[in-house]
Amino acid sequence: MPQVGVTAQERKGNLRMKFDGDIEAKMREGVISYGAALILRFFAKNERPLLYDIFEKLKPSTNKMREISEYIFEISKRDGIRPADIFRMEEVRKMLASEESRKTKISRLRAFLRGIRFPLLSKKEKEINEMIKNLKLPAGARLKLPENFEGDKITLEILFTGEKPFRKSLEEISEKIDGINEIKKFLQNLSH
Repeated sequence: MPQVGVTAQERKGNLRMKFDGDIEAKMREGVISYGAALILRFFAKNERPLLYDIFEKLKPSTNKMREISEYIFEISKRDGIRPADIFRMEEVRKMLASEESRKTKISRLRAFLRGIRFPLLSKKEKEINEMIKNLKLPAGARLKLPENFEGDKITLEILFTGEKPFRKSLEEISEKIDGINEIKKFLQNLSH
């Protein structure tokens, strides 16, 4: 059975690094990816089972597993707390115990951890999302912002079914240019 998160090059060239026995076992079982293992090796052995359990229950993709592991590691190092302390937070416990779908839990967990890891960025995202919401763009129209606010280019996407709905959307959007310009200024201020 191929190992999750191990590239063909790593399998062929045996370039994969050696891990502690528990990490190796969880990789063989398909519970954790190679990318997550690279991060989990820095966690204390007694902290890892909690993450194994969460990954086994939620079954995030390889990249999401690595992302969650990175956030937990970076938060714990920056704030001087143990990874288990993050999972003892009331919001995380409620999230993991909720009746929501596995996919929703993963999404909410990632967003929560990202918010702790990057508090200023998360605050700015909320502000700009509120600005976009207040624009009240027509149905089928949406603004796409640069990833992590790196840059000031905004993409406007319009979905339409014919010329008349297209013209109507353009008309409504043209009335919102001032609001769109405010969002552009907001982005420019962030990058300077």
